[in-house]
Amino acid sequence: MAELRELCGQAQVPVLGEIPDDLAIARAYSRGQRIIDVVPGLHRTFDHLLLRLLEELQPNVLPFRTRQDLEQAIYANDRMEATNLNEPGRLMAT
Repeated sequence: MAELRELCGQAQVPVLGEIPDDLAIARAYSRGQRIIDVVPGLHRTFDHLLLRLLEELQPNVLPFRTRQDLEQAIYANDRMEATNLNEPGRLMAT
């Protein structure tokens, strides 16, 4: 990923997000599964990517209140997931 970031930097292309190099992701993809359903927490990556895309493409594409609601929903999901991962007996994928 370092080479890609360097190349993008040289070309002045922003890196808005990245998908981790994870065997679980490769397995899910090869089975035709949605990776956000298989890898805990990955939906956050895509939620934040959505926000970054909206910022980069058109800062005012959404009304302020709609953007604020979207951000609150994303951060509420982050907090809920963090709480769920700390529950006793909950399995975490590695």
